[in-house]
Amino acid sequence: MKPKAKAIELVSNFMGTIIFSINQNIEVSVMDAAKNCALILVDEMLSSNTYSFNETYYLKVKKEINKI
Repeated sequence: MKPKAKAIELVSNFMGTIIFSINQNIEVSVMDAAKNCALILVDEMLSSNTYSFNETYYLKVKKEINKI
């Protein structure tokens, strides 16, 4: 999966968790919260030594999350 697609997937997953019943006036806040959650997840993965993953890939994912 390309970093941009992974970034969109992570943010979308957190939006689904955050959204219960909202109106359009607070939708931007929900997107910001979802992005922050996704960034926290990526930062935790980058700082963790317990998982085997491609660090360069997740640095690119983090960059793409910030663009959303």
